[in-house]
Amino acid sequence: MADGSLLVAITWSLVGIVVVLAGIIFMFLQKYKHTAVIKDCVNKNKIVATDKFRIITNKDGTTWWKLLKTKKTIIPAPQECVEITKKGKYFVQFYRIEEDTFVPCKDNFDPSTEEVKKEISENIQPVTTNQRSLMINQYQKAERNRKKSISELIAMAVPYAALVMIVVMFMLFYGEAVQPIKEMSNEVGDKWISITENIEEVTRNLDAVKNNRQHLTGEEGLGEEPPN
Repeated sequence: MADGSLLVAITWSLVGIVVVLAGIIFMFLQKYKHTAVIKDCVNKNKIVATDKFRIITNKDGTTWWKLLKTKKTIIPAPQECVEITKKGKYFVQFYRIEEDTFVPCKDNFDPSTEEVKKEISENIQPVTTNQRSLMINQYQKAERNRKKSISELIAMAVPYAALVMIVVMFMLFYGEAVQPIKEMSNEVGDKWISITENIEEVTRNLDAVKNNRQHLTGEEGLGEEPPN
């Protein structure tokens, strides 16, 4: 019993550590809720990388952006360079000129103007049905193959971890959990046997009484003449 209690304590300690670590990682990643696209120019080619950043405000009132993967602290981009996603988060694009120099990009494309609409309709040809199908298939394939984030992996692993915990706890306390059921089954079985024995005894007594009365009735009727 002592070994079982020690194993239970160790199991719950490990589970607590995993839960605490998962919570710390999740809360840490939640701070980096804004998206930054960083473009590096290498041999006349653009290498694009996506990063996350959070807004830091120092005690002196200055504001900085802290990049997650790049691990750089940069000056915030001007408001005209900041775009807003559907979830209300910041989306900013940068050109990295040097190791620590990030130049924000400003998007001047305005598809709402008539000139731009006309230029698009004249110069950009729509894709064919086969090309659209190919694009959709490629997108679905990329979605299936993309790597899951840490928070997504944790969210996917939580149900399986809970199931494993339930199985482990059931195995540890199987004897204690089944013991009341065994006792109840034995008690019910004993009562049923006692009731069955009582019924048999009553049946035997009734048969004895019935047979004895028939015998007495036969004796009383000896020597009497049948009625006319």
